[in-house]
Amino acid sequence: MDSAHGNWAGNNEMAIVQLWLSHHGRALRNMLREANLQTEVDDTTRCRIAAAKQELARVLEDWTQQSYRIQRYMDVENLREYISFAFAYKESFLATIADAEAFLRRYALLHTGERLPFTGPNSNNLVKPRLPKQSLPSFNGTTPLKWMTFWQQFTALVHEQAIPVINKFSYLRECLQGIAFRVIGGLAVTDENYMVAVNMLKNRFGREDIVKQAHVQYLLTNQLGVKDVATSQQGEAYIESLWNYYDEYSSNIASLGTFGIDGENANVFLCEIVLRGLPLDIRQQWCRRTDENGIDRNNLNELLKHIYHHITQLDCAHRYRKGTRISSNSINESSYVTEQASASALCTATNIVCTNCKTAGHEFASCYRFINLTKENRVKRVKALKLCFKCFKSHLTK
Repeated sequence: MDSAHGNWAGNNEMAIVQLWLSHHGRALRNMLREANLQTEVDDTTRCRIAAAKQELARVLEDWTQQSYRIQRYMDVENLREYISFAFAYKESFLATIADAEAFLRRYALLHTGERLPFTGPNSNNLVKPRLPKQSLPSFNGTTPLKWMTFWQQFTALVHEQAIPVINKFSYLRECLQGIAFRVIGGLAVTDENYMVAVNMLKNRFGREDIVKQAHVQYLLTNQLGVKDVATSQQGEAYIESLWNYYDEYSSNIASLGTFGIDGENANVFLCEIVLRGLPLDIRQQWCRRTDENGIDRNNLNELLKHIYHHITQLDCAHRYRKGTRISSNSINESSYVTEQASASALCTATNIVCTNCKTAGHEFASCYRFINLTKENRVKRVKALKLCFKCFKSHLTK
C-alpha cells in the first residue's frame, strides 16, 4: 500500500498483517520466477511453492478480515476510494496464488506422464485451476468426530482451490446432509455468505470442547471388545477383531492427545477403558510384563505398544503357520513345497546386490539413492555403470 493510503491501516495490527502479506507475496513470486529458470524442477521446490502459496492465502485472508473491520469507520467518500484500492491490491495477490496453483498443476501433470510444456507464470499456456477428479466428502452432522476429517478433505479439494467463492459455497452445500445442511440451509448462496457458512459449521461441529467431549463419550460408551478365544482357534477373524479394536482406540486416544488430554490422570482412566475390552490372555501378559520390567500399569503408551506387538506377533505366526502347514494324513515330498519355496525366495532376495549402492536385498531399479537422482543424473549413473537402459543389467555392447 502506498503512502497515500497509509492512514487506512487503522492500527498496528493491520500494518503488521500488511507487511507480512507483501513479504509472502514477494517470496512466492521469486520462487515461481526461479522455478521457471530451472531445467528440472525437483520435489523440494514443489513443496516450498505449495507451502508458500498456502501461507500467502492464509495471510491474505487475515488482511481481508482486517480490511472489513476498518471499513466500518470510514465515511462514504473515503470508503469508495478505499474499496477501489483494496480490490486492486488484493487482486495482485490472488493472481500470484493462481500462478502458484497453475505451477503445481503443471508439475503434477509432468510427473504423472501427461504431456504438458513447462512454461513460466506469465505464459499463455497456463492451466486454469480446477477441482481434481475425486469424489467430494460428505458430512451429516450426526457426530462431531467426523467433522475434522470432512473439513480437511474439503479444504484440500475445494476451499483452497483458486475457483470462484460462490462455486465453493455451492460445493459445500452439495457435501452437507441432514443436521449439517440445516445449519446453513437458510443462507443465500452468495460470495459474502460462504465464510459465514463455514464459521457457522465450525462453531457447531468443530469447537474443541465439543470434539473432546465426543471422543471421551465414544471411548466410554462404545461396545467394542474382543472375546476370549482358545489359542488353537485364533485365526484371521480373531486377529482382524484385535486390529479393529486397536485401531479404534489408538486413533481416538491420539485425537484426544492433540487437544491436550494426556498425562498421568488421563492415562489412569484411558488404560482402564482400553484394558476392559481385551481378551484375558493379553491382559495377563500385560500384568506379567509390567511386573517383570517395573512398568507402571497406567502407562498408556506402553500398553498400546504391548497390544500392537502382541497383534503383529500373532499375525506373523498365523501367516507362517498358514503358509507352511503340512497335511497330517500324508507326509510326502509335496507337503514341503511351500516351505521350500519360501526358503528359496528368501535366499534369492538375500543374494541380490544393488549395482548402484552395493547393498544386498534390493535391485538397481528400486534403489532409493538412484530414484532420488534427477533425470539427467540417472542417465549419467546408468552410463557410468555401463548398464542396459532397458533392463539395468550389465550386458551393454562396447
